[in-house]
Amino acid sequence: MFKMNYMNKKMYFVYHVPKVKVGMTSDLGKRVFEEQGYDPAEVQILYATRSMEEASELEIAYQKSLGYKVCLLYTSPS
Repeated sequence: MFKMNYMNKKMYFVYHVPKVKVGMTSDLGKRVFEEQGYDPAEVQILYATRSMEEASELEIAYQKSLGYKVCLLYTSPS
């Protein structure tokens, strides 16, 4: 039986830039700080998980609960 080594799986982060957005990424440094230009001090990490599906669901839930536009870029495979 194959056993998943969770240390090799990516981490996915749901993050919040207050008054701007809620997003999800597996590379905070590159995506949020380098590409989008946010200062690390202004970004709140809301959740971290090894499941992209879980992170995507939580991103949408946080977007709704905090009053942001809902991003539907990530979908679970059918």
